[in-house]
Amino acid sequence: MDYAACLNYIETFQKRKASRENGRHLQVMEALLQRFGIDHRAFDIVQITGSCGKGSTAAFVSSVLREAGIAHGLFTGPHLSRYEERFAVDGKMISPDELAAIVSEIAEIASEADMRDAGHKHLMTLIAFLWFKKKRVRLIVYENGAGGASDPSNIFEPLVACLTEITLDHTKLLGDTIEAITSDKSAIIKPETKWAVCGMRNESARRYLQTLEARSKARFLFIDRDYAMASGPAGLTYTGGNIALRGLRLGLKGKHQQQNAANALRIIECLREAGFAICERDMVRGLARVDFPGRMEERQWEGVPVILDGAHNPLELKALKESLHAAGFHPAVVLTSFVSGKNPADMLEALALPAAHYVVVPSPFAARRVARTEVEAAFRTCGLSYTYHEELEDAWTDALRRIKSGEGLLVTGSLYLVGAVRARFFAERREKVASR
Repeated sequence: MDYAACLNYIETFQKRKASRENGRHLQVMEALLQRFGIDHRAFDIVQITGSCGKGSTAAFVSSVLREAGIAHGLFTGPHLSRYEERFAVDGKMISPDELAAIVSEIAEIASEADMRDAGHKHLMTLIAFLWFKKKRVRLIVYENGAGGASDPSNIFEPLVACLTEITLDHTKLLGDTIEAITSDKSAIIKPETKWAVCGMRNESARRYLQTLEARSKARFLFIDRDYAMASGPAGLTYTGGNIALRGLRLGLKGKHQQQNAANALRIIECLREAGFAICERDMVRGLARVDFPGRMEERQWEGVPVILDGAHNPLELKALKESLHAAGFHPAVVLTSFVSGKNPADMLEALALPAAHYVVVPSPFAARRVARTEVEAAFRTCGLSYTYHEELEDAWTDALRRIKSGEGLLVTGSLYLVGAVRARFFAERREKVASR
């Protein structure tokens, strides 16, 4: 199977809906790993879930581990431009040839019965652990999908379980209350879990987790109770279980990244307690050198300042708006799209910039597009100026022509859109990274 055939095989799973009835999604995941001789219990897993910040938290953890020279695998999703972005070992992505070889192995060995009830996330997780096994890495940093109990990865028995900020998101899948969503996500905390890092400030989520703390074997660690990050004239200060780090600098922009960095450092402290050799210098350097595209990412396009940010729910968009204001970036145009499962009106209310013009395009992820009528109704409700285009190329051209000298462009609303813009308009030869 060549690379093109590999991608075609993966795409056949994109629209599948795996059954969760009676835990069928978990049975399928367990059976697939067994079919390929993978014992997930043989890995030390840091499992990260949440509504916001789980990808950035995973990136911070991986960056610190790289500085410490500790071999590890990193699984994240979704990708921005290429599937390879989801799978990394020691900071290096899987190559196209390696991905094609693993997918070929799956297609050759797995029977039709094996894959009948497998969804896209099953396949992604199988690819990841086949590659991690081949690379002989034991420590895995794993970013969950939308949920916990509802995710095929809920068969794992993580050494460290981390829950980042919780908000009302993916309500059709997880439930329409914070308590229901927290219940689903907290299912990653197993009897074998040593530490549960609770990195959210949502009070309802915290109260729910505190009821679990009382009867769990895991040690629960809450942000602002057991560890904290504070900003000051000399930079950021982290106070944790046994360490205090001052003058910290983060490689990811935005005030909300302080929370994600604090969660990552508390995870690192847990790993140190588990015997991993990570010094404080590794932590400082790891936070500063992290690289995670699509999060307050600064670009230039023919003299126009562009910020790309994959904020995809109201809480993230609100945080983005605050970060833009703090940075003095006031976009004249916002290029955006919406995906199913999100309320466009709520999204727009969170990122309401009355002085800006919104250029809207359907989601590049066709399976999750929102009807144009619903999107336009949301703009009318919010009273925001907008133009709708069916094609990304037309939307990009329109957005740029509306920008005058000295003005900027914001691209946000989903990682799918940010990924499409990066792939289409910031190809390697044209790429102009803004000075930091």
